[in-house]
Parts: sequence; structure tokens; C-alpha cells
Amino acid sequence: MQFKRYTLAVSIILGALLPARAAAQTVGFVYGLARPSFSPEPNSLYGVAVDATGQLIPLAGFPILTGGNGEPSGAEMVFYDIAVGRLYALNNVSNTVSAWSVNHTTGALTSLPFSPIALPAGFQGSCLSLDPSGSVLVVGGGSFGNPGVASYRIGASTATPAAGSPFSTGTAAPFSCTFSRDGQFFYTGGRSGSVFAGLSVDQSTGILTPLAGSPFNSGVIYPVGYQTDSAGRLFAVANGYGASPNRWLVAFTTSGGIPTAVAGNPFPNPQVEPTHGLLHPAGYYLTTARMSASPDRARAPRSPQWPARRFPPGGRQGAPTPRRWSTARAVSSSPRTATHGTSRSSVSIPPPAH
Repeated sequence: MQFKRYTLAVSIILGALLPARAAAQTVGFVYGLARPSFSPEPNSLYGVAVDATGQLIPLAGFPILTGGNGEPSGAEMVFYDIAVGRLYALNNVSNTVSAWSVNHTTGALTSLPFSPIALPAGFQGSCLSLDPSGSVLVVGGGSFGNPGVASYRIGASTATPAAGSPFSTGTAAPFSCTFSRDGQFFYTGGRSGSVFAGLSVDQSTGILTPLAGSPFNSGVIYPVGYQTDSAGRLFAVANGYGASPNRWLVAFTTSGGIPTAVAGNPFPNPQVEPTHGLLHPAGYYLTTARMSASPDRARAPRSPQWPARRFPPGGRQGAPTPRRWSTARAVSSSPRTATHGTSRSSVSIPPPAH
């Protein structure tokens, strides 16, 4: 059985993880990239095992330092490549990407020969993704006033910048990004405005080329949480801001990578400032909103709320289904110093089928 890869972005108060308990059957691992709230400081990677009951068990030896510094200016800064079993983390202040191989039995990480990967000078990354083959790594970001994406060809022991990288995304500033399921197209945007970029991908060279008409108007403010399905459809959610009334989900069909809004677009979304999306195998597009942290309580923040809307292939869009999912929790060991919480990106990794 194959498992889909995905990333999840949440905000929590950093502190001591729940104590380890008796070992149980491990069904997967979760890795979280913890970054400081404001000042650039070393990135830390947390790891937990997930047992058959859904309980989280801290992995021995974690947290570990990624070897780079970061700050909370992106939502998708850790990525698991299921094709070859590698984990990548973005250090957006140090301007590097750290990479490890994953031991699917123990959850241990081993640094890869080409880690860290140096990003272009002055390029501050905000998201990263790999194509389904694991051979093309793309980091969205860019310098101030010059948004773009940096692309690399990934080999067994090398990470080589694609000729001409970084590539411009026009007026679409990357915050969130994803590949199409066939790896032929790449989408990014969400840092500002309502547009997102679409680029074709040469998987043999890593060269990206803007699609005709890119950047495209999403019809909503700050489109983030990009996800694609096997039918070539593209989904996103309006991040909006604060009490903004701009709370919508959007869906597009694509032809040659070029998006066309589906009938009924946009669809209402009750969340405030959603930051990430997931696509369930049954066709549900799930989005998670930011979580608030209490400045003076030694407790975990609220679990994120996950509204779900189903988009069956060729079918009618279903009504949104409010759901509340639990996420990995941490409790503050020093509540009065955890005023603003810590931004964390995490990725869930199932073990291989036996």
C-alpha cells in the first residue's frame, strides 16, 4: 500500500512534550519544525512516533538542530519525499535547506551528503515541495520586490541548481506551493494580493517556465494551502486577515496546467486565517486555521478546526462539514515567557507496508 505525503502547518506553545510511555505498534512518524516567534534563532526538528491508537510517543534523540536559523515567515517549511524516503527542512534565515534520509523502523534521521543545500544569495524561502519522483526540489520565496522560485535537480548524493534558477513568478509572491500529481506543473502564491503563479516543470532538468497567462487571479485574498488531485484539479483557501470577510475556498480544473474556476466558485469557509490545506483520498479538501496561544496559562492551545468540503471527481460539490481534529500538543514549561507561541510546520510519515 502506498501512502500520500502531506504537510501540516500549526502554531503551538513550545515546551516539554508528553512523557514517553510503553512501546506499542508504530504506524508512522511525525516531524515538526519549530521556529522562533520573532528573532532569528536555530531551527529545531521534533520527532514523535504514532502508535495504532493515535497516541504520540517522543522519539529518542529529538529534538535535533537542523543546522540553520529560521523565523516564522512561511507555512510549508518541512516536506517528506515518499518516493525515496527523504525529509527536507527550510532554514529561511540561513538561506539553506537541510535534508535527511529517514529510517522507517526507528524514525532516526541521517544527514544526506548534499545537505545543507544553499539557496540563491538574498533569497528568503517561505515554502518547499518536491515532484512525485523526488528528483526536483522547488523552494518558493525570493528577494524583496522580486518573488520567484529556486529549483534543484536531486540525485542520490547531489543537489544541483537548475539552469537559470531562480525563476520569476511575476507578481505572485510565494507563501504556499505545490506540484501537480504528475509533477509537470508547479503552483505558488499567497504572500500578497489575489494572484498565484503556474509554471511548467521539465523534470529532466528542473527548469521551470511560466504558463501562458500566469500569474492567475484566484478571486480571493492571499490564496494559500494549494493542493492538487489526480484529475488535475487545483484547490486553495483564502488566508484573508484577522476579521476579514474574505473567507473562501476556491477550486479549479486545469488543462495543460492552466486553471479554470469550477462552477460555484468561491465556496464559503468559516475559518479565520487558514494557512494550510490537505486533500483526503475520498475527495475532501481540508483546511486548518492558525491557533492562538494564551500568554499566561500553562496549557496547550486549542486544536485547529478543520472544515471539510468534498469535491468528488465530476460530481457536485458537497456542503462544508465542520470537523475538529486533534494535533500533536505541547505544554509550556514557562508560561509567562511563551506569550506569542512558536510557529511549527510538521509532516506525517507512515511506515512502509509489510
